Amino acid sequence: MEEMPQLEEMYQNLKAENINLIGVGTDSGESEENLETSRKILTEKGVTFQNISPDPENAFYQDFISEILGYPTTYVVDKEGNIIGAPIIGNLENQMDVLQKRIDTILSEK
Repeated sequence: MEEMPQLEEMYQNLKAENINLIGVGTDSGESEENLETSRKILTEKGVTFQNISPDPENAFYQDFISEILGYPTTYVVDKEGNIIGAPIIGNLENQMDVLQKRIDTILSEK
């Protein structure tokens, strides 16, 4: 949760480049209580980027979310839906160079 303000700042900076950031609350769709807790945290942290709360019964959850090995996990996806590079697992603060290289790769393809 400490990373939320940093992600919001990143989102605000990337919007100008037509790059979006989407969060996925992997357990927020498991119950109404989890969903309300997630919404409260997002509001308190000032998050304005889109967040998804997948239903555990949904194929997206079963095929994708259930395979995530660590938290947070970051995927860089181009406009065609292709994942660029391997998932970035863990806090982004120490991995910003990797993230920026992948973003630059996508931007250079425009």
